[in-house]
Amino acid sequence: MLWKKIFGKSVATPASRLLAQRQFHSSAARSNDWFGSMTENKDNISKDLEKAKANKQQSEEDLEESRGKMPSFKNDSKLQEFIAQQKGESEVGIQKYGTGLKQQLWDAYQAQHNGYDKTKKVTLDGREYQMILSPNEIKAFEPSVYCKSYRIDGTWKKAQLLLRMLRKMNVHEAITQCQFSAKRMGRPVAELLQRGVSAAKDMNIDPEGLYIDEIWVGSDPRKFRFVDPKGRGRAGMKHAEYIHIRAILRTPVTQKREALEKEYKRQAKKPVFQHETRKVGDGYLKSDYRW
Repeated sequence: MLWKKIFGKSVATPASRLLAQRQFHSSAARSNDWFGSMTENKDNISKDLEKAKANKQQSEEDLEESRGKMPSFKNDSKLQEFIAQQKGESEVGIQKYGTGLKQQLWDAYQAQHNGYDKTKKVTLDGREYQMILSPNEIKAFEPSVYCKSYRIDGTWKKAQLLLRMLRKMNVHEAITQCQFSAKRMGRPVAELLQRGVSAAKDMNIDPEGLYIDEIWVGSDPRKFRFVDPKGRGRAGMKHAEYIHIRAILRTPVTQKREALEKEYKRQAKKPVFQHETRKVGDGYLKSDYRW
């Protein structure tokens, strides 16, 4: 018999009944153990700790070895070949619209006149040249960055409201406007312009002077259809529209040339008079009504 005091009273309880009520472990080996697994095994803890330290040290050594063997993003030749294959051959505008002589003359204009001016001449190898280029040729020679977005869930009508505001705006100012815009289209446009700034750095173009020369939106041809349930057993079909955004970023060189062309156009206009200059005579001063 096992005696125990509960609430100041002595109560006799059989040992087998007491042990059956105070089981701390479900295993048969510890069924008669009052404390069960409440006390931790210090030997097992120390062994687990040593094993964890050894595994951590081994993983650090493996990481150091792999760093020397693993190539970086830029040094991985196979990865760079795959990226170039996915992008395809880059179409350089100078190769399409220009020639070797035009490239030399363009460089001569930049050196002698600080930019292209169709009204001036340049000297190259002891000879004078005056080069007149088409608008496509000028855009091909001037530095620019072409940006294109991914598929965007939206409509072109909503995108136009934001894109009209960004035209001819500095690229950093446009990114700030998009980030603080309440329109849902602001986030993808800001990401598009940020990728354009990164591409300009890779092309050795100063991103501080970049501005948005052209930006437009186009509808994606792929549209998804889904059911639009209505009342009384009827249903319609809805079309989920997707769009894409394109932009061309240019440098202050283009702004300077466009301002110069605008001034030349203003100077070429005829002077405006309030009254027409007509020849006196031939019945011009007659009092008869003419129609």
